[in-house]
Amino acid sequence: MVLEIDIIFKSGEELVSNSPQEKISDNQTEITTIGLWIEAFGTFLSAIGNTPISAVNHNLLFDIDRVGDVLQLSGTTIQIEDEKNWTLNKYGNIVIAGGTSEEIYANFRPDRGSEIQEQIYSQSTAIQAVGTALALADSLEQSNSTIEICNVYANSLQVIGLSIESISSIYENEQRENFVNSVGHWIQFSGAALAAICHEKTNPYFSKYTLDNTQNQYSYSYYFLNH
Repeated sequence: MVLEIDIIFKSGEELVSNSPQEKISDNQTEITTIGLWIEAFGTFLSAIGNTPISAVNHNLLFDIDRVGDVLQLSGTTIQIEDEKNWTLNKYGNIVIAGGTSEEIYANFRPDRGSEIQEQIYSQSTAIQAVGTALALADSLEQSNSTIEICNVYANSLQVIGLSIESISSIYENEQRENFVNSVGHWIQFSGAALAAICHEKTNPYFSKYTLDNTQNQYSYSYYFLNH
């Protein structure tokens, strides 16, 4: 019985790791998944930092946003380093890193709230949107796998969110500007979180102990229901 289970375990793991729909890519490893989660957590902090909360000190929210931006840059850099081939996704991440770096620069300027600072911030989010659009184009070209289809939705959400953030400065009413900017950040976070979840669920490194593929007769649930 123990021998049978061990064989089933190895067979199931082998099939999942070789399946084109479950394997991440020969171009990326589980390090990319870690980078995506760091980036997602960074966008979460930035979303909080850009959400007007009357009960929280404005300076504290601003500092939370700064930390979020640094985490986003760290996560994106990890993804760039992990991706072996030069693809649209890698070029896109490089552009995103450039835009995030500019956003960090804008947030650390002493003239916070000035017109110049607002222009730099708006430009940085526009650059990030362009980079994410390149990653989206790469996902559309390879949308024959589960992870790439998922990435299409994730990158689309991030492009929408970043675009909303970029145009938020056109509003003269500060309250409306802050609201639109906040909405953009939360949409961006939803896309970043979705990308991280998709990579983790389709990464055999993280999911090999929780196999439940209904099309795979060697999955654990199939074995114990039929023996």
